[in-house]
Amino acid sequence: MILIELFITFFKTGLLSFGGGYAMISMLSNEAVKHNWMSQKEFFDIVAISQITPGPIAINMATFVGFRKYGLIGAIISTLGVSLPSFLLVIILLNFIVKFNKSFLVRNLFYTLKPAVIGLIGAALIQIAQVSYFQNGFDFRLVLISIAAFIALYKFKLNVIATILIFSVVGIIIL
Repeated sequence: MILIELFITFFKTGLLSFGGGYAMISMLSNEAVKHNWMSQKEFFDIVAISQITPGPIAINMATFVGFRKYGLIGAIISTLGVSLPSFLLVIILLNFIVKFNKSFLVRNLFYTLKPAVIGLIGAALIQIAQVSYFQNGFDFRLVLISIAAFIALYKFKLNVIATILIFSVVGIIIL
């Protein structure tokens, strides 16, 4: 039964989440906590691991959650569940999009999806911030590390991998 639950949950998430893995974080977090697969803090630990491992974040998260809940077969079922909707939608919609890509309706559909995706990513940001900054009492040092990492990435154009490594070490030393 748990394998069917994993597949359906990740299939639904893959089907209904537009905008990639970051847009899925909020929905997956709610599902993981609702099904008692893990706490919200544990889920966001998996998000952090998914971000630093190679590959798409949604697939990494599905694999980690599935493995954590039901071992290798759970990882395979969860990964298949989250990947299958995209695969099927691309096959189904490819001819439609190529045929009607100049259509006013199709262009507006994609134009209006952008704010929804930004909203989903924003919801994920808020959930991660709540768990990271407020779960165990507010720690201003975490905010400073986050701001410094943001500045390093966007103002000084520091490489993402270097930023992760540097601020991981900083976090270990400071915290």
